Amino acid sequence: MSLKAGDRLNLKIDKIVHKGLGISKHNEMVIFVPFVCEGELVEVEITETKKNYANAELLKVITENKQQRIQPLCPVYEKCGGCDFQHLNYETQINSKKNILEQFFKKLKMPIPQIEIFKADNPFYYRNRIQLKHLGSDLGYFRHRSHEIVPIEKCFIASESINKKITDYKASQKKVIKEVLSVQFTENIESGTEDIEQDAGFSQVNNEMNLKLKEKVVFLLKQLSFENKSLIELYCGSGNFTIDLAGEFSGIKDFRLIAIEMDSRLATQLKNKMTAFDHKKNFQLYNMKAEHFFRRVSLMGSYNILLDPPRSGAGQLVMQEIANIKVKHLIYVSCEPSTLVRDLSYLNETKSFQINYIGLFDMFAQTHHMETVVALSFDS
Repeated sequence: MSLKAGDRLNLKIDKIVHKGLGISKHNEMVIFVPFVCEGELVEVEITETKKNYANAELLKVITENKQQRIQPLCPVYEKCGGCDFQHLNYETQINSKKNILEQFFKKLKMPIPQIEIFKADNPFYYRNRIQLKHLGSDLGYFRHRSHEIVPIEKCFIASESINKKITDYKASQKKVIKEVLSVQFTENIESGTEDIEQDAGFSQVNNEMNLKLKEKVVFLLKQLSFENKSLIELYCGSGNFTIDLAGEFSGIKDFRLIAIEMDSRLATQLKNKMTAFDHKKNFQLYNMKAEHFFRRVSLMGSYNILLDPPRSGAGQLVMQEIANIKVKHLIYVSCEPSTLVRDLSYLNETKSFQINYIGLFDMFAQTHHMETVVALSFDS
């Protein structure tokens, strides 16, 4: 008998997989369930069916995993569309992310090193930026897969200073908001805008973990030999890595840091920063798409590359362009393991490489998201 939306059934959760979902099977149909722990017996309701799988809503935990499950701090957890790991103790969160990452790398069918784990010093109150929705008197996050606002009094993963700004903002509102307004709160400012991403640009949301990330990336790069004294940094943004790298390699005579960023606003911000830090001398900035850079700039000799694309990854075109030049080492920084492994698969089609290092940074505690650093070396 085939499943349909509205069906209720009891399932035993096999394990936690990508996107933090529990996976189970019913009559050979794979079913994904949020907010569960490995080994739990749960009652669910089917919400959506596809050809090979179904999605379900958790109704009740019948037999809980007491070694993993904890009481979430947030009173609107499971309603709000933000966190999805608060029901897991922190060690289980880390182990789940490590297991998920390992499962993705198995798709490459090549040896991988042991994953180095960088835990969060502060698993709560760490975000330096959040975006809330304001409609009527309600201020909060959208419910998962919905435009219904779940009102909040505070956010347990936002910094204390941001939570104070939320309180102040709510107290200052004198009029009823009649259309949904996106409101961004940061540790410096808060702003209302219709297109918050365009207004804010991109920056890492966890200051402490970002420092660890930058330190590791710089360390990995400093271990490499630079045959032609050049480093190519793709998707450099406004300079999260660039500033540190320019300083670290400034003592190498004739060293060139070649940065590529397609967003003209971010490129301008980086250019101004490099001038302020007096790093302009050995710095070249190309305001263009990564794939266009390889087609328009003549590259002679062997290069090392730092790659830090958005969540969607670099894509097949960019990975093919990288495969077409002489690359000695590549450091790939990713916030999405599925696109990371996909991109490495593209590269592996035409270029042989070894994976020398994998680091997992818990940049987004209480959620299934993670930051990953991978170091590759290429056969000559």
